[in-house]
Amino acid sequence: MRRTLLILGAILFASFGISYAKPNSTQEKPGPTEPKITPEDAAKRILSRQRQKDWRKRANSLATIALCVTARVVTVRVTSLRT
Repeated sequence: MRRTLLILGAILFASFGISYAKPNSTQEKPGPTEPKITPEDAAKRILSRQRQKDWRKRANSLATIALCVTARVVTVRVTSLRT
């Protein structure tokens, strides 16, 4: 039992040491593997993101309208059921 706990403790201690070890800062860092983005590609990406934002705004406003209409219909039906 003590031997098992000693081995488990050693493994745990070693794993903490490995997890906290910092990489050597003198190692070579790989260069960028992706080529530079051309201005045309950047403009296309910006335009695409802007379209996504516009679509989200439209979808949110449509969802709000649908929610208001649904609430109005439910209110009218509940009112008609009471009378």
